[in-house]
Amino acid sequence: MVSFNSPRQTQSKQTADIVPRKSRKPPPIKLAWQTLNLSSFGLPSLLSLFLLLFLLLLSPLLLQIDVVHLRSFPRHLSIVGEANKDDTPAHSPDEPGSEQPPGHGDRRNRPVSPQHTKPHQPPFHEPLEPTATHSAKMGLFSRKEKAPKASGKPSINTSNVSIASGASSIKSPPPRSTTMNRSSGTSTTPGTPLTPFSPTSIPKVDLPRPPDPQLDPAGYLRSLGAVRERSKIVTDKAIRNELKHFDVDMRKFPDVVTFVSQIIKRDYDAPYNSIPGHGRHQHFCVGGRDRIAQLLSTFPEDVDNSEKCRRMIDLFLVSVLLDAGAGTKWSYKSTENGRIYRRSEGIAVASLEMFKSGLFSSDSRNKFQVDKEGLRNLTVERVAAGLQSKPGNEMAGIEGRTQLLQRLANALTDKKEYFGDSGRPGHMVDYLLSHPSTQASSMPIVILPTLWNLLMNGLMPIWPASRTSINGVSLGDAWPCQSMPQPPQSPTTSQFSPFPPSAQNSTAAWESILPFHKLTQWLCYSLMQPMQSLLRIHFAGVELLTGLPEYRNGGLFIDLGVLTLKADDSERGLEHYDEYCRRTNVKPVEVAPMFEPSDDVIVEWRGVTVGFLDRLCVEVNRHMKNDLKGNQLTLAQILEAGSWKGGREMAEFSRPNTKEPPILIDSDGTVF
Repeated sequence: MVSFNSPRQTQSKQTADIVPRKSRKPPPIKLAWQTLNLSSFGLPSLLSLFLLLFLLLLSPLLLQIDVVHLRSFPRHLSIVGEANKDDTPAHSPDEPGSEQPPGHGDRRNRPVSPQHTKPHQPPFHEPLEPTATHSAKMGLFSRKEKAPKASGKPSINTSNVSIASGASSIKSPPPRSTTMNRSSGTSTTPGTPLTPFSPTSIPKVDLPRPPDPQLDPAGYLRSLGAVRERSKIVTDKAIRNELKHFDVDMRKFPDVVTFVSQIIKRDYDAPYNSIPGHGRHQHFCVGGRDRIAQLLSTFPEDVDNSEKCRRMIDLFLVSVLLDAGAGTKWSYKSTENGRIYRRSEGIAVASLEMFKSGLFSSDSRNKFQVDKEGLRNLTVERVAAGLQSKPGNEMAGIEGRTQLLQRLANALTDKKEYFGDSGRPGHMVDYLLSHPSTQASSMPIVILPTLWNLLMNGLMPIWPASRTSINGVSLGDAWPCQSMPQPPQSPTTSQFSPFPPSAQNSTAAWESILPFHKLTQWLCYSLMQPMQSLLRIHFAGVELLTGLPEYRNGGLFIDLGVLTLKADDSERGLEHYDEYCRRTNVKPVEVAPMFEPSDDVIVEWRGVTVGFLDRLCVEVNRHMKNDLKGNQLTLAQILEAGSWKGGREMAEFSRPNTKEPPILIDSDGTVF
């Protein structure tokens, strides 16, 4: 049985401990007794009795004031009432006490203690019925929150960006509350310059269907709809415990639901309207500083919102493409504050500072942009220097990342209809707003498949030539999988044909391919944020996006016992890891199986992760129904507040020295 400390009881005790003693009101009875003693000072007894009656009538109000006082006390103070600090000493974002990307909730990173229940704290009131095998792994692995830097200047975190060109209100922001597409709840938070604009109602929009796979298999496998449809085949086999490489114990799935729900409850207030969608913007805010808001506030007044949006798209696209696994040894020391960051947050801060230095721009008049010539001039040495990758601090796949950006330069050159004559990623917003499918009004409505097709077609030249292709069309992040229907011919052979043979009910070769398009989906989640916030664009069809099939989300299901790698594959993966250590001179610390991204183990793992994340979204909403008060958490919110964070924290707890996932990826920097 998995038990949890109640976060609300922990919060109440901690809050009570930090209330200044002088602010605590004595009980009404004590006040009344003191009032009776007034007669000894010569006051008439009648007046004393009158005051006593008055105080007794007033006592409910006094108690209510105490409750309000407790609720309004600053929650970002530490348990001992420590005052706000700027930034604590530098840590990895993956280490206890380190800076973390802020959500928009009030209770960031409070401890979740599934099995270490303290005597004075009763266990969680809604235990499911998981098996106890892996419950011991669910220990205390949260971090202390750091408060944002205190400043006497008005905070830009409460700005409301105007849609009007040149009318940004970043420098003099009025406050607002965010309701995040749902009815207003008790938990509201200030909006930021990239808080998505959420209209109260939108007209119904018809979305195009994916291409017919029998007529256009490449087009179908490159579509967003194919990701969820094809992953369902693997997920159905997983539920029946029929996978090739993993044993599946669905009795452990309630453990994951409970664990993710408790992480959300730990860090956000019900009804959880303040949870942002998953996106790159949160990584730029590591340590509680909204670096994007700070950057926007530095632009001259003649830079209108359209150009600000282009610049943010420029930055976000390059940052996402660089955001593959960085490896265990790499860290980045900020040139602005001297703090050290690692992993996704480290790459975000590094890419931002590279962007601000003008590394990606060829225009000396505007260094705050990314363009084709700026990317074409990149070298491995310049990218390595920007990322501070050097002996002793190597970033994994630095050559692959550089080549990816160089190929992006070619894509920006070839796809002028998307990126304009200057070859800037940010010009995609002009294409989207002028697209025939876009409903132009005071609130532009862009259908998500338009953005998806733009990214898939516009960025097709950046994918390595070694990727799976059909009739010369690169499929990108899509791979053959043995758990999919198998054709007579493998799609990797020279005789491969995407169409089925003449025999009736035969399996077509394309059916064995499992698409993910993780980086393109991560781009969609991330690029929508500046367009929603700065230009008030609404995207119809965001529900088509799936959970991201990467090692944090997937590792969560392994670390909590739902998936277990089979013995033969584990042995093969350990041999690969041993060979990798010899090849790279890495000293093994916490040994784990390792595979290349194309290995069938990884493909199957990613496929079941997509389906399990959909299932997790449904179950978490059901589990938290009472707290949600009629709202529904979106998949993007659960990715941001639960599964991705939970996967990272379980990795920290299970492998504290490296904080790596349970299965390692021998990555070239272009998939994860």
